[in-house]
Amino acid sequence: MGRNSNLPVYVNVAGTTSNNIATSFVAVNLTAPVEGRIRRARAVITTADGGAANVFLRVGTAAVEGSPATLDTILEYGTTANPIDDSDLAAYYKLTASASNPNEGTLYVAVKVDAGTASVVGVSFDIELVA
Repeated sequence: MGRNSNLPVYVNVAGTTSNNIATSFVAVNLTAPVEGRIRRARAVITTADGGAANVFLRVGTAAVEGSPATLDTILEYGTTANPIDDSDLAAYYKLTASASNPNEGTLYVAVKVDAGTASVVGVSFDIELVA
């Protein structure tokens, strides 16, 4: 039986940060489909070693002047909680295709914590492909 072409196709893209996430944004750039709708966004402090309690999350289609704090923002979450888990989304985006693969681009993601430090922050996105 063939695939029903009327059903949406989803992919999940995910990544983690390096050490010492503090109160300044740190980039966690992810390879993602060139065009899609973010249907679910998640961010969680997986190792809080310095008093971090809540996480900030920004998602954009381009880094402005290379700074993760100044993204061309399509989604943003303040210190709402830890974890962030929003499944009520339909955030459309279109990325610049990479030179090596015209179907992929970079989804620019930045995270920080509200206080202290965190060793690891994990992020993931469920993306509906747009044809």
